Amino acid sequence: MLTSFQTGNALPAWAPTFVVIGHGPESAGLHALAPRVNSYFAESGAGMQAAELLQEFHVDYVFVGEAERALGFDAPLPPPGLTEAYSEGGIAIYRVDSDASTGWRVPMPEAVVMTAAEWIFTIGEEPAAW
Repeated sequence: MLTSFQTGNALPAWAPTFVVIGHGPESAGLHALAPRVNSYFAESGAGMQAAELLQEFHVDYVFVGEAERALGFDAPLPPPGLTEAYSEGGIAIYRVDSDASTGWRVPMPEAVVMTAAEWIFTIGEEPAAW
């Protein structure tokens, strides 16, 4: 899943998903990747290198929440090559349409997409499912 660093740092703790960048020590090549991911969100997924980034890291889903919007993501329609899979409460999760994005990871089931969005929480707050 493609997220901002901030979202990617917390999301895998609450939903069974992989992120491109997140927990610093576990994000190989973070210093090179962070500007590329930030650029993706700054260009609302429509930049010249957007599809290349999604394919290179076998991204199946793109998460857009408050942190991604703070980077500049502002797309009234789904970005090219993406289909909205979930949208509620300021969070959108887009499914990558391209078959080229599938790779070593197992594509995320629909139930996990909803779980990832439902389990977003404020730091210090326990998830509602607990």
